[in-house]
Amino acid sequence: MFALYRTHLAHRLTVQVILFSSAIAVLATVFQLYIEYRKDVQGIYQFFQLIEKSSVRPIEESVWILDDLQIELQLEGLIKRQDITYAAVLMDDQVSWAKGTPGTNNILTHSFPLVHRVRENVELIGQLRVEASYEGIYQRLWERVIIMLMRNEMK
Repeated sequence: MFALYRTHLAHRLTVQVILFSSAIAVLATVFQLYIEYRKDVQGIYQFFQLIEKSSVRPIEESVWILDDLQIELQLEGLIKRQDITYAAVLMDDQVSWAKGTPGTNNILTHSFPLVHRVRENVELIGQLRVEASYEGIYQRLWERVIIMLMRNEMK
């Protein structure tokens, strides 16, 4: 009778330890995924800052002289970046040049004013609109979930 009680107690403790360790693993996985999600989103915002520092001025110059080829190349360069799905130059609230596919939902959008400076005069000549999609982030997170679950299953 006492041996049966010990066996039953051992099984219960084993199950509880497995459940507790699984819960800790799931919580750690969720926390890690959250951190990676925030890192990916922050990367998009950092790229928007990089655009402002290094890409806006050349695009302004190209728009001012209406250099179609140069504008198309510059926009193409922007959408080659991970998660960037659309880049367009708007003049008078109309799309004049665009690359990529505009999103309808799950997007981050940033607009940059394009200006022409002559001495002390600043004239608004257009707007650069850049969109990034969350879809790539979600896909990478899903892939990470699968990998983490497989690792945890093997453990």
